[in-house]
Amino acid sequence: MAKKKTGRFKNITIEEKTALEDIEKLVGESLKEYKEFLGIYPCGFIIKDGHVTKLGIEYKGLPKVPKTLKDLKWLKELGLSWNKLPSIPDIFNSLINLEKIDLAYNRLKTLPDSFGNLINLKRLNLAGNDFKTLPNSFGNLINLKRLDLAQNGLKALPDSFGNLRMLEELDLWGNWLKTLPESFGDLSNLKSLELCSNTSPKIPKSFENLTNLKKLLLSVKEVGLFPRKIAEQLKKQGCQVHYEAREWIGDWGGDWETVKYDYFKKKEI
Repeated sequence: MAKKKTGRFKNITIEEKTALEDIEKLVGESLKEYKEFLGIYPCGFIIKDGHVTKLGIEYKGLPKVPKTLKDLKWLKELGLSWNKLPSIPDIFNSLINLEKIDLAYNRLKTLPDSFGNLINLKRLNLAGNDFKTLPNSFGNLINLKRLDLAQNGLKALPDSFGNLRMLEELDLWGNWLKTLPESFGDLSNLKSLELCSNTSPKIPKSFENLTNLKKLLLSVKEVGLFPRKIAEQLKKQGCQVHYEAREWIGDWGGDWETVKYDYFKKKEI
């Protein structure tokens, strides 16, 4: 690909330059070039070895993602949280170098088919969207280590979810899960799990196989229905089992607060 030294976007491919310009048009302001870290609430990019490797557009009301984003083929980190994205174009066949994606707090309901091709992805934040289900290809993200699915409308997880065997941290807080797939027990490296569903999902027997789990957070609704046998096993393997409850703290000048309790002692932590 030809390089073009022109304007602010120097020493990157023409295709990458076009992609950045298309984003500027949607955002309505110039993108900033950062040196090493995107920082808090970024609106810019980082260039390394002649290519755009990081891109962050947050709190900018971005209405859509341009299809030319697919030309940022050397991109390793993509942050598009706190925007107004209703969907993401099917562009991820070209973005297989991505290791971190933050799409939290948009208006997403589905993921494109090509999303499952991101086999190098290690960190993914999809919190605060409108997902009801996830595609079965989600299980192809085999190198994922941290996954945040909090505050969506998820009612189920795909059977392929158990393929995420490298997963260490999983946040499912505030969904509407009715059950967890039997394959959930295949998440052999899982260390931290926030379940905290608005419902009380059925816990599969395979949950016993999560021998590396060290932290489990439940909602007060889940406490009574969570299998006591599994809870005792988790305790023996050194796992902290806690649950959250919303309680009124204070008298006339008080307020509702989230209080965390020890599952076994039923005492506030």
